[in-house]
Order: sequence, then C-alpha cells, then structure tokens
Amino acid sequence: MSGALRIHFTDTDFRLVQLAGTLDPVWEAILALHVSDIPASEDPLELRAWRNRTLRNVTG
Repeated sequence: MSGALRIHFTDTDFRLVQLAGTLDPVWEAILALHVSDIPASEDPLELRAWRNRTLRNVTG
C-alpha cells in the first residue's frame, strides 16, 4: 500500500453514524482480505496477532 487516506469526522458526523445490529460476513471477509494484503512489515501492532493466527489457520 503506497499511500494513506485520512478522513476527518466532525462531532455532527459521529452523531449521525448508525452501527449495524449484526455482523455482515461478506464485509468481514472483504476487510480481512484487504488487511491480509498489507505487507507484514507495515502491519499495525493491533493486527499482528490476528494476522499470525489467521495465517496459521489458513496454511494448516
């Protein structure tokens, strides 16, 4: 990933946000694929444990 996209939310933006009542498996899979495409050296610390666990489960 060569660049970054920054989005700045105002207080009003956050007041208008609605969260889904349940998980959406398709979006979860799409986001997981996106995150797994980031080079390991650029992984955010919060995602390293998830990536390692996922790679172990996928590769057996």
